[in-house]
Amino acid sequence: NITPSLSYNYKQKVVQGSIPVFDTTDKYEDIITFADLTSGERYTGRDRVSNANDVTLAISTSSSVGNKLSITSGTAQTFYSDDEVVSNTGRTNYETRKSYSDIATGVGLTIGKKFTFTNNIQFNPDINKVVKKENSLSFKLTPKKFITIALSDEGEKETAQVYGSYPISESFHFFGGLNRITSKGITSQETTGIAYESCCWAARVAHFKDGNGANNNYNYSTGFEIIFTGLGSTATPLKGRIERNIPFYNSSLR
Repeated sequence: NITPSLSYNYKQKVVQGSIPVFDTTDKYEDIITFADLTSGERYTGRDRVSNANDVTLAISTSSSVGNKLSITSGTAQTFYSDDEVVSNTGRTNYETRKSYSDIATGVGLTIGKKFTFTNNIQFNPDINKVVKKENSLSFKLTPKKFITIALSDEGEKETAQVYGSYPISESFHFFGGLNRITSKGITSQETTGIAYESCCWAARVAHFKDGNGANNNYNYSTGFEIIFTGLGSTATPLKGRIERNIPFYNSSLR
């Protein structure tokens, strides 16, 4: 199947530079993916909402061989009618940008619904060159039992990531992720945690380590969340942070 698409996204420009940034990250910072361009939102979290007056052209394909093999692909590019975008830099309201994005292409190969290989490429049409690329291999039995290895090349920076989850009993499971800048030999991010689930309530605790590794300069934080079925959660932002740090992990607790 081949599916072309044309989408228009509009969001009003709102000055946000005076608002502190707590849990927001720029999805374009590492590599621009097909999913990023077609989502219509540049920033994660609630601290920044990017303006938009954009048109995105995309084409996606999918094919399968029985239940054993499936291949998907997608290519997209966004054209901006506004040369300024909301900034996630403190005390900065807007940043300038080109009138169009780089071209993002992604290919996914799934074998037997357990092994998944993905390849993402960011192509700069101004210099006619692939500027960033990312490959990942994931073995997934259940949403709480999987392991993924990802390698990315951003030109001057190469990164290796390992993340996954493993149940130690019917109620408890561990989850974790490691992001290491291999070109510099430093760890930029670590996430570890444990979760408990029962019929009536669930809880988890997660520890985060973030930084650039220079002079052992890291920021450490720990979050705790308890959920009562049908009543809600005490700390919903924790769920989003875990999912950003550990892709493919389903952090929803029953």
